[in-house]
Amino acid sequence: MTLEEFRQIHNRYQQEKPKLFLLSNPDRTATEAQLRKVECDLGVKLSGRLREFLTDFGGGLRLFQCIFC
Repeated sequence: MTLEEFRQIHNRYQQEKPKLFLLSNPDRTATEAQLRKVECDLGVKLSGRLREFLTDFGGGLRLFQCIFC
């Protein structure tokens, strides 16, 4: 699944079933500074796709499902 496909599904369910989104607290989104610190601390370079997901959606908890864990 691409990030754009995930966005479309996410947006559709937010419109169709908004009460579901009130039941869970999604993870906070990451800032560029936080992503750079993680990369530095771990000595890795995060992929663009993962960086985009983390800045748009947070750490991965969505409607009780762990996406990137």
